[in-house]
Amino acid sequence: ILPPDVSFVEAAALGCRFTTAYRAVLQQGRLVQGQTVAVFGCGGLGLSCVMIAAAQGAARIIAVDVSEEALDKAKEVGATDIVNARSRGSSTREGENAVRDEISKITDGVGADLTI
Repeated sequence: ILPPDVSFVEAAALGCRFTTAYRAVLQQGRLVQGQTVAVFGCGGLGLSCVMIAAAQGAARIIAVDVSEEALDKAKEVGATDIVNARSRGSSTREGENAVRDEISKITDGVGADLTI
């Protein structure tokens, strides 16, 4: 039964995002309590991954995106750390290296157990 203010289309979109995120985080990624996950992209699917990782008891959830608004939403739903990829360098390669270095710094050089 859907709440009156949720349409069938909205419910279907949410259901698809959550089932895909569940499969990515738990079935394929096999995230267990206490591990660290890095989620690249904080749209509907990425935010669902953040929520599922938080519910699973991930010790650290690092959200990476180019949008401050998306990163703020990720913090609201369970991300422990955020990385703005847009502010991490002028070239693509430079930005990729800077994001990797920031994740390494956040995790004390260990890195993430799972990246999505």
